[in-house]
Amino acid sequence: VVGSSTTYSNGTSGLSSTNVQAAIDELYAKAEASKSNIVKAYTYDKTLVSSHTEGTGYSAVTINVYKCVTGEESTCVKTTCYQNKEANSCPPGTIIDYRVNNNQVVRFHVIKDDGTTMKLQSQKNTLQSAWYTSNDNRYGPTTALVALESATTGWTNVNDQTYSIGDSKTTLGFSGCGNTSSLGNGKYLTQCTVATYSLSRGPVKARMITLTEAFDVGCSMFNLNNCPIWMYNYLDGSTSHGGTANDTGYAYWTMSAATMNSSHAWYVISNGIVEYNNYPPVPFGVRAVVVISK
Repeated sequence: VVGSSTTYSNGTSGLSSTNVQAAIDELYAKAEASKSNIVKAYTYDKTLVSSHTEGTGYSAVTINVYKCVTGEESTCVKTTCYQNKEANSCPPGTIIDYRVNNNQVVRFHVIKDDGTTMKLQSQKNTLQSAWYTSNDNRYGPTTALVALESATTGWTNVNDQTYSIGDSKTTLGFSGCGNTSSLGNGKYLTQCTVATYSLSRGPVKARMITLTEAFDVGCSMFNLNNCPIWMYNYLDGSTSHGGTANDTGYAYWTMSAATMNSSHAWYVISNGIVEYNNYPPVPFGVRAVVVISK
């Protein structure tokens, strides 16, 4: 029996098709469209479960075990927060395993839940790259961005991003951050109010985190271990500051230039703070920031 010749009514199905074959095809298309590329998600939980010391003397390092900061812990609890289309349903740090293409799953942490979409940052460094090829922050992190865009061009399942950075009228806001002042009690204020450089890019699959976004999830200057663990974990030396695993490179770049000096740029370091220095030509880590649909 040919499906297209079979009697069919769409009065109660909610479909637009008027015969069985077309209805089957429409249902198949809807099912394909509704497939989520989120493989699994875990609630980030930095509750300390245990700790032990490895090594002796100056080489001794305390290794902490948390309830769920990496997604590898047996005590991790799965979450379906991404099924809720309201903003902030998935808090910063939420662990997301995402199928970036048909052959690759990458683990991310939520930076911001915007409702129907979420911004995620890769759990580990995607690559190592210079920020720029010389000690000059007026051109922006074009060296790092080109390398990142090349490395992620095959991430076909993440949303395209078209963005700008420079001044208050751009999508990411000011590109230069500085004017650091003490608020007392070990707290410092760093303002992003200068258009050090201007860039517009896209469509691309990934970008880098901005200093403002790092501040929004809890990072700051000078206060050791002030960033949440997921922000500096898997950097070389992170286990000396509450992290769970060391990896190659002790820092990764942000997109933000430092206004204190035309050769300085900001980065996240393994001791849990954000810092700036004149290292743009030095290869630091680059972590992909992507946008996905819930």
